[in-house]
Amino acid sequence: METGETGETGETGETGAPLRRSGPDEGLGVLAEALLILGEGGHRGEPARPLPSAALIAIRQRLAGLFLEGLTAAGRRFQVPRDTLTALQEAARREAADDAIVARESEPVLARVAALSPVLLKGRALARQAWPRPWLRPAGDLDLLVDGPGLREAAARLGGLGYRPAPGEAPLPLRAPDTGMELLPPPGRHLIVDLHVRPFRSVGERVDAGRLLRRARPASPAVCAVAGCRLLDDADQLLYLAVHAAKHGLRRLKWLLDLLAVSRLTDAAAWERVVRRARATGTERPLWAALSTLPGLPGAAVPPEVLARLRPPPPWPRLLAALVSREHAVAAAPVTRLGSYALELALEPSLGARSRRLGGVLVRLLGAAPFGPGTDPGSRR
Repeated sequence: METGETGETGETGETGAPLRRSGPDEGLGVLAEALLILGEGGHRGEPARPLPSAALIAIRQRLAGLFLEGLTAAGRRFQVPRDTLTALQEAARREAADDAIVARESEPVLARVAALSPVLLKGRALARQAWPRPWLRPAGDLDLLVDGPGLREAAARLGGLGYRPAPGEAPLPLRAPDTGMELLPPPGRHLIVDLHVRPFRSVGERVDAGRLLRRARPASPAVCAVAGCRLLDDADQLLYLAVHAAKHGLRRLKWLLDLLAVSRLTDAAAWERVVRRARATGTERPLWAALSTLPGLPGAAVPPEVLARLRPPPPWPRLLAALVSREHAVAAAPVTRLGSYALELALEPSLGARSRRLGGVLVRLLGAAPFGPGTDPGSRR
């Protein structure tokens, strides 16, 4: 049984100017189109950026196929310049090819570790659950949650396929160890496998992997054709996605789309479990920070009372809104090292834990390279 503080703040939920009127069933492609073309000023009817510029962002974030669907649904495809349309179509074909590679290379990996009942995190399984078509979600690594004793066995089993451990990070004082093991593919293959024995090591470190594994449910054949694979339960999945997105500053548009898609599938009972588990694990702030970016988006379905109950006291909402935002998701600029440390501190509600984390940050800063983009020390969770 989870424990945690109860009671409501009595505050009102987050509000946001809607990009356009839309029903809850409006597709993710329309959302991508609205974000990239209309932007935050779209509700005034003034495009935030030219269509070719929006297309370049979609291509860079490997969302060309989804963007094309949104353009078609919104009746804008005829407005796309020919060279831009060609670039989008070529990028969409590459995205579909990348997804086919991931699908093909995932199957023998999952078959090799199926006896360990791994839990699929994010990736293609999530795309099959919540996206219109799996190849529209950008392909990435294969993330698997296993129990502690299963880590070495899974690595050994995959070693039989030619997978090998990636070089690990050097241990640092006051820094929690990594969440598991990254396995690099053999020559001629592309799929990286991330084995996890816990979901997070800094923000979200109190999310207990054992409980996630006990609550996990079997994956249907439509989501994973390999018997033995499992999925996080509905509430755990939404909480996991929100914490992951927030701790990385929501710097990928696909993470925002994940949150929107999964929130649409979340019923009232699951929302209650999400809030209760966030309070029990000290993840109210990352959950609020991620979910508060959704109101005002087409088809957003986050109950206002949920945001009201999660909302942190001042001055944290203003700071978190600057660190985790829709604008960051669209721009996809890497989090700087200083920004990553700011996220670690701002997303932690416990003063004691925040103090310990600050000590770890200071230790790391003593030997750190100059602050710059692409130096996120929490990229491995």
